[in-house]
Amino acid sequence: MNIHRLWVTGILLAIATSMQAQQPAPILVDSDFAGALINAHVAVLEERPGEELSIDSVRRLPDSAFEPITSKAFLFGLTETSRWLKFNIVNTDTAIGKNLLLEIANPNLLFLEVHQYWYEESLKIDTAGIDFPFSHRQESLQNFLFSVNLAKGPDTLTCLIHIGPSYQPANFDLYLWKSEYRTTTQSFRETMVWGGFYLVHLIFIIFLVAVAASFHLRELWYYAVYVWLGALFVFSDSGLGYRYLWGEFPYFQQISGFVLANLYTIFGTQFIRSYFNTRKRHPHFDHIFIAAIGLSVSFLLFVLFVPLLPFKFVHLLSILQYGLFMVCSISFVALFLRTLRLHMRLWSAWFLLGFSLHGAGIVITLLQYMRLLPNYSFPKWWFELGFPLTFNTQTLMMAGMIMEIPIVIYIAFARFRYILRQNQKQAVKLAELREKSMNDLLLGMESERRRLSQDLHDGLSVNLAAMKMKANLMEIRANGQEKDAWRELMADLEHTYEELRRISHNLPPKSLFRSGLHGALEEIIQRARTLRPEMQILYINNLPLIRLTKQAEVNLFRITLELFNNAMKHSEATQLSIQWLHHEDEAVLTVEDNGKGFVPGKTAGDGIGMANVRNRAALLGGEVTVDSSPGHGATIVVRIPNSAIFIAQEEMPAKTQRSRALPFR
Repeated sequence: MNIHRLWVTGILLAIATSMQAQQPAPILVDSDFAGALINAHVAVLEERPGEELSIDSVRRLPDSAFEPITSKAFLFGLTETSRWLKFNIVNTDTAIGKNLLLEIANPNLLFLEVHQYWYEESLKIDTAGIDFPFSHRQESLQNFLFSVNLAKGPDTLTCLIHIGPSYQPANFDLYLWKSEYRTTTQSFRETMVWGGFYLVHLIFIIFLVAVAASFHLRELWYYAVYVWLGALFVFSDSGLGYRYLWGEFPYFQQISGFVLANLYTIFGTQFIRSYFNTRKRHPHFDHIFIAAIGLSVSFLLFVLFVPLLPFKFVHLLSILQYGLFMVCSISFVALFLRTLRLHMRLWSAWFLLGFSLHGAGIVITLLQYMRLLPNYSFPKWWFELGFPLTFNTQTLMMAGMIMEIPIVIYIAFARFRYILRQNQKQAVKLAELREKSMNDLLLGMESERRRLSQDLHDGLSVNLAAMKMKANLMEIRANGQEKDAWRELMADLEHTYEELRRISHNLPPKSLFRSGLHGALEEIIQRARTLRPEMQILYINNLPLIRLTKQAEVNLFRITLELFNNAMKHSEATQLSIQWLHHEDEAVLTVEDNGKGFVPGKTAGDGIGMANVRNRAALLGGEVTVDSSPGHGATIVVRIPNSAIFIAQEEMPAKTQRSRALPFR
């Protein structure tokens, strides 16, 4: 019997010794101490559901009642029970005491209570949480910080931290800092990181708004709001909003994360719908996205009242939201992979790359919230690299948000280039269609003029000739004053006949279709020389006329004829020069006279006729220059690119290529 009791006692002592050996080591603070991530030095006691332990009862518990954490961070997730954290701090510096700061890196915890003991003596009790205004904080930083004072070594301090239930996941890291180091060096480092993060986002949002407004792209408006909401969510989740903006409104801090997360989901999903046009191209995905947006909107109706709802309901609502975020993330990846095989292959690959880090950060955060990824800790990794960051928001998610920016800018420019090329193609097609329509219109007008000319020649001209013959007979038979009257009538008929012939020839002359531009212009100029012998008219033409297109012949003839008629009617000139000269890349018409001149745009010399000239020149891609002033004549120059009026040499029939152009005068 005694032997049996001895074995039992030995086993119990072994178990007690083993459990004691597993207790975390104390935190050693020496003369070089600046800061430490103390997660591994902390043991945890979880209260049973419905249990509320007092500080006295917790203090009386043996160390074996507290269990070391098994993960690299405190990942309690959504919990309705309280927890107690216990650790010891030992000052090994025998020369001087230490002023330290204990930091709990989660600004969204609802209730915290920190107890400090020196052996059995209670030294200090601090209470904090987002139920308290920010002005109650001991230090004006986004996380919860509590002062810890150690006497010169050897000195040991015991800390007990009570973490109450919270609406948001109770995930955090514990840091111990030298007070001066935390408020200077570490604070400056984090301020620079935050400043860079938000400066990049501000510039990016301005860029997105400018591009969206310039190109009227609806999807970019969605993306700009999505980026803005993402930055606001980080601002709220990290405690910066509570620190700088709404510190006196705890209620808003409690609901801001929920509200911004749902709005972030809504606009991000709407951007994907709009950008990939899922309604037409991917209807199955579109149904999922519409349902996700609808659920997020319905969640918004509840999260506005989170502080008034029971913990169980809020946690259930949070789990449903996490599930919705996961479904959206998986659907986005599936959509990108699907479009990789379609016409949007390049853009989808860039999207997949750009959103992968951001999405990975969101997924990892959600898995930690649901306690499915307990051994992951980015803060520990940053600390080991010598660049500690006490951010509550997942740094991988923040890095992904920054990584998105250059990729989305590249995608935006690639998309704009594609749209620009498409618009240019459409513009070219539209210009070709317009040119064809205008050419058809002009050819129709010329055809109608030819018909009208033929009708005038065959109809009115014949009738006027017959009337002229009858009037001539009446003149022969008449005597005295009647003879003079018939003679005047004969003169009027002759003038009318000549005017009709002139109009008939200008509508257009048959020579334009018979002998081309050169022959038609020579005929008109020769007739003008006969009618106006006092005017010296110089005509030069060295265009390769055989290469002119039919449309070009008609337009060049009308341009030249309009300018020639203007000079004949209005200039009162004694010298007139008309020159068509061929250069390497353009054909140039110069019409110059020494007449009375005019003010361009304000007189008949630059009226409807000149507007027609400009329109025809513009149709051929040319331009018109007018140089004139009263009393100094006029010079009008028309420049037209060769490509608009000539058939390419290689496109001409061989027989035509061997032909010679008409001579010029």
